Amino acid sequence: GYMAPEQVRGAAVDARADLFALGAVFYEMLTGQSAFPGNSTAERLAAVLHFSPPGVEAAAPGTPRSVARIVHRCLEKEPTARFQSARDLVFALEG
Repeated sequence: GYMAPEQVRGAAVDARADLFALGAVFYEMLTGQSAFPGNSTAERLAAVLHFSPPGVEAAAPGTPRSVARIVHRCLEKEPTARFQSARDLVFALEG
């Protein structure tokens, strides 16, 4: 449930796949729920490909909107929509 969609598909991956995984960990830390639930590995991988998790703010009321936006940007299905580097992510977190 932490693999990026492109990784699940067997496509080439780069640092943005790691940022997706980090977003899934952030989501779980903030909400206490898996971003991509399932009863088996296959179900979790299918969820990564076809499911968008509920908003962090809905699952964890009181989460600052800025933090929720960062988490959801990490969880974008399309790598080009994610942060392009860990440096970009750190810059957003510092803001």
